[in-house]
Amino acid sequence: MIDKMHLFSLKGWKGSGKTTLLCRLIEHCTFSPIGAVKVSSHVPLPHGGDTERFSRSGADTVCLIEQREVGEIRTLTDLYHRFPLLKSCRIIFCEGFIIPDYPSGVIYAGSSIFEGIKEGHDEADMLIYDGEPATREFLTSRRNHGQQLVHRDWIEEIYDYIVQGGLHG
Repeated sequence: MIDKMHLFSLKGWKGSGKTTLLCRLIEHCTFSPIGAVKVSSHVPLPHGGDTERFSRSGADTVCLIEQREVGEIRTLTDLYHRFPLLKSCRIIFCEGFIIPDYPSGVIYAGSSIFEGIKEGHDEADMLIYDGEPATREFLTSRRNHGQQLVHRDWIEEIYDYIVQGGLHG
């Protein structure tokens, strides 16, 4: 296992841009190897789709976990136990669940604000929005002290937060 690693977890409503944001972060990544984990209700996924997008963006190891198994992943150790190949990764991006004590975000875009607050919202370090005034207003009035409100196009700032706030080991 490596000495130091980074991890970022992202949640959001369906269609909010989770995969797109994580692909952009992977493309921006200066660490290698890169891991990505995606929650899916259809494991295995058909060829292509989000897992292929992660690979094309630069992820070296891409893993799928079924929605019903997510509750079993509460720590980095749990994640390594479920996916041993991730132990070699210097940075891991998780889509669809949050691992406590590591940088995390919840992304909101467009009509997803009408879905309400996403599970994990209160624990997330970042609330990520699409730039729409209604989304920003919705999140501004619902963020906790210490939560950062971040535009989804601020890739460098999000990445810097992950790297600076997410160093463990």
